Amino acid sequence: MCQWSAEGKQVSDIAQILGITPRTVTFHLNQVVEKLGASSKSQAISWAVKQGLVRLNIDTALVGNVDEGAQ
Repeated sequence: MCQWSAEGKQVSDIAQILGITPRTVTFHLNQVVEKLGASSKSQAISWAVKQGLVRLNIDTALVGNVDEGAQ
């Protein structure tokens, strides 16, 4: 769930992938936040990325678009 959340998937998307309700996804994500002592889902995902538990796949095309916008 954390991996998909880090990739920007919505709770409803994750629920559909797993075949569970969005409420169940929200419950489990909240449990992760609580167990890590994080103040938000974003903070928990950031910690997971730093620990190597979640990998971010940066789309080079997206990075190119961001760079172009800065000009």
